Amino acid sequence: YWGNWGVPIEDLIWASNYLAENDVKVLILDDVPDFRLDAQHCKYRVTLVGPVRCSEPLELSQSEQASYFDDLAIVKKTARSVHIVNSSQYFCGKSECSMVQGGKLMYFDENHLNSNGAAYLLAALARDDDFVSRSLKPREGYAGGQSN
Repeated sequence: YWGNWGVPIEDLIWASNYLAENDVKVLILDDVPDFRLDAQHCKYRVTLVGPVRCSEPLELSQSEQASYFDDLAIVKKTARSVHIVNSSQYFCGKSECSMVQGGKLMYFDENHLNSNGAAYLLAALARDDDFVSRSLKPREGYAGGQSN
C-alpha cells in the first residue's frame, strides 16, 4: 500500500526508527474507508425511488484494508516506539461502513474526510486512545498551553 504512494515499507520502517531514536513519538493511522459513493450525492441528492445511500458493506472496506494491514503489522513489529491506530473502526459497524455519523456527513468526497469528519475522528481518538490523548495535551513551555 505505502509502495503505491512511493514509500517502500523498508523506508517507512527506517523513518519510524530514525524518529524514535530522536525521541519523536510516531503515530501511524490506517486509512479511513474508501467509498464508491459520491459524498455530495449523499448530502444533497433527493430521490423519489428510495433512500439515498451513504453506506456500503463492510467487506468492501476490509478487502482494501487487507492490502496494507500486513505492512502495518511489519512496521509495528520491527520499528521501535510506533503506535498504530485503526481509524476505520470509527466509520464502520458490524456490517457496513458509513459516510454519515451522528446525522452529519463526514466525507468531502469518496475517500477524504471533510471538517466534520476530521473533528469527529480526532475527538474519537482523543477519547479512546491513550497515546493520542497524551500527545494532544499541551506540554509545559508550549505557547498554546501557557496561562496568563
